[in-house]
Amino acid sequence: MAYSARNWWTEVTVFFVTTVVCSAVLILLWVAAFSGTGASAGVWGFVLPGGLVGLWAARRYRRRHDTD
Repeated sequence: MAYSARNWWTEVTVFFVTTVVCSAVLILLWVAAFSGTGASAGVWGFVLPGGLVGLWAARRYRRRHDTD
């Protein structure tokens, strides 16, 4: 049975929302921990871990909703 387009779009949405939320949390934690110290970091240091968590969440979604 083919994976439906609706489930695919939901999976993509899970990935993007989870990536954005995790990246935002990491940025907020960074700002809270290093505010006023002049520390700097690259954007990839926040987006890459957030993206990995997003991939993990999308994979879990697919495994739970796959109807094979």
